[in-house]
Amino acid sequence: MESAEALEDLLERVRALVTSGELAGIANPTLALFERTLAVRGAAQHAVATVSGTMALELALEAAGVGRGHEVIVPALSAYGTLAAVLRRRATPVIVDVHPKRLTLDPLAIRHGLSEHTRAVIAVHAMGIAPDVGSIRSAVGPSVFVLEDMAQGFPGTVRGDAAALSLSARKPIDLGEGGAVLTNDVDLALALRWLTCLGHAGVSLDGGKVEWNRGHVVVGTSARMPALQAALGLYRLETLRETLQQQKTRLIALRRAAPQAGLEPLVEPVVPLAACFEGPLAPGLAEHLPLLRPASVYQAHKEPPIARKARLTDTPVADRLERTLVVLATDVEDPQALERTVKALVTFA
Repeated sequence: MESAEALEDLLERVRALVTSGELAGIANPTLALFERTLAVRGAAQHAVATVSGTMALELALEAAGVGRGHEVIVPALSAYGTLAAVLRRRATPVIVDVHPKRLTLDPLAIRHGLSEHTRAVIAVHAMGIAPDVGSIRSAVGPSVFVLEDMAQGFPGTVRGDAAALSLSARKPIDLGEGGAVLTNDVDLALALRWLTCLGHAGVSLDGGKVEWNRGHVVVGTSARMPALQAALGLYRLETLRETLQQQKTRLIALRRAAPQAGLEPLVEPVVPLAACFEGPLAPGLAEHLPLLRPASVYQAHKEPPIARKARLTDTPVADRLERTLVVLATDVEDPQALERTVKALVTFA
């Protein structure tokens, strides 16, 4: 769908929602349609939308039975929200090193974090680079819940037991705020439905209706995405192909130019959120790179609220990459910014 047509469709959906007053997320057809569309894009059977990506992570862990006394393996390069979700479940994050070329969990390093208390592993997608979920699953065994943190990896195919999405700023699907959990596990999906709707027993698996007289089956929370956010989400999905094509073009240009400045490319991202390299940058180069950005994954476990409660393993690769990682953004539409960045990289060769 062309951008102008998709925008007109969004405005009509918003007009209809506001006029009807059907703005709540529970049993809302607009939200149900958005969830079905998300599931298709993730090659998953079910999608449950939430108010944020962090809430999606937390509720996915809760639905999987993760809680006090359990350990959750998390990569040493992550985001604060990933670790916060673990701690809010009263579980212990276990910090494991990352692969030197992927920025994501190193399956070979996972053995250093495994224990009899390991209940889950969070495979974080980093700057659009996908983790090796198959090898991670082999490393932890069949009894460990594999949750993908796809905040920086959607659209992509869900390969774990579930995937949590963030639909906030600087993501391909930017709703300002929002999240979702994708899964092929029908029991997990139903548990998530209950948890997002205060534990209401009458909510349907597909989220399209509710039987109000059935009471409550668990103690849930109010975490359903509002219908207006879902309407915006449908618009973002309709224009996603165009957005990704533009970012892919910028990614190719940056990956072609950066090695000329001595930067070593990391694995090409599945989702073109950024071009990542290992430096260091030549002296004076940084000030000429308008697309240079801080990494969206970092050693969040070193922040005091988490450091006091996390269990650490040796992480030499993550320690090095936090000093040497170079991230060039692809979501800036200004062609002059791309041109200046490429020119500077070539000039400093």
